[in-house]
Amino acid sequence: FERAPIGAMLALMMLCHGTRLGETRLARWRNVNLEAGRWFIPAGDTKTKAEHTLPLTTQACALLRRYQRLQAAQGYTGPLLF
Repeated sequence: FERAPIGAMLALMMLCHGTRLGETRLARWRNVNLEAGRWFIPAGDTKTKAEHTLPLTTQACALLRRYQRLQAAQGYTGPLLF
């Protein structure tokens, strides 16, 4: 995470949730609910065109919060995680 936070978080999200590269790269902060521990993937972002709601573990939420703080510290204000 310290050397390559984007790559680390992208790989983590794919491995933890079994998501494809394309749908993971399209992840938007508005679809990640860290309080509820849920990640919503809209149908338009999936290969199968079926929406998904995936659970986020406490550990994944903690890492996503850390990643979000890092993005903010670097001045990123965009909608995408990656």
